[in-house]
Amino acid sequence: GSGTGNAIKNGVGRARMIEKLTDMQCLSDLPDSAAAARIKAVAAAYGDGAFVYCQRINGGITAVMGGMSPAFLSVCLLKEADIPELVSFFRMFGTEVFCGEADAADLGSENARFDELMLYSGSFSLPQPSHGKIYDLYAALQKGSDGDIELPKQDLFYTDMCIRYNHGAAEYALLPDAAAVCGFMTDKVSLITGVAVDWGSRRKGCGRAALLSLIAAIRLKYPDTKIYAAAHISAVGFYKKCGFKSSGRVALLKY
Repeated sequence: GSGTGNAIKNGVGRARMIEKLTDMQCLSDLPDSAAAARIKAVAAAYGDGAFVYCQRINGGITAVMGGMSPAFLSVCLLKEADIPELVSFFRMFGTEVFCGEADAADLGSENARFDELMLYSGSFSLPQPSHGKIYDLYAALQKGSDGDIELPKQDLFYTDMCIRYNHGAAEYALLPDAAAVCGFMTDKVSLITGVAVDWGSRRKGCGRAALLSLIAAIRLKYPDTKIYAAAHISAVGFYKKCGFKSSGRVALLKY
């Protein structure tokens, strides 16, 4: 098979294949999870240009994968997925896989990184959303963070492009010394992917101000969405101070 959408078939006892999705309607049936939010947001932003795949066994969808390219995909396992087939598919492209902790246990990888999944549950009085100059955002996010998940280049590019072209799948807050980004947004689940603070402005409340401003912007667009952040262990305290609580773990697997 190939990464451009041709099916990968294995006919040992049952019809099995991995194929690029052309009908995105089935995405509405995905569970409300951080991985699903990534898939749905990419599909919403890029339409037919998104790389969204599914695995079918006997006609039924057993796994959905999506991203900007086959090199970085989010994965949701459904029903009884054929794990060896999926892993072979990932290895063919050297794919990095973002998924929930339970799915990571099934998929396995010698190179797995786990991050805390933090859910916003704060009752703070949120500020007015603060947006600066859009062309500064990409550079701001590359300056370093308060310790949360390191954004792959695909995520940085995706977020920057989504915001530039006013897609509803991303939101941001840009302050003089800090930036915060929600790169994957749906009406049910939104995933914050980065908080960056200038090195000379650490420990002055800049990161918290940017994060709370971002949350206010998300709430304006999607009042009922659950807001998550994928946080490296060193950033858990920061997110807790901003009104988040631990809600499981997510994984980044490398093949």
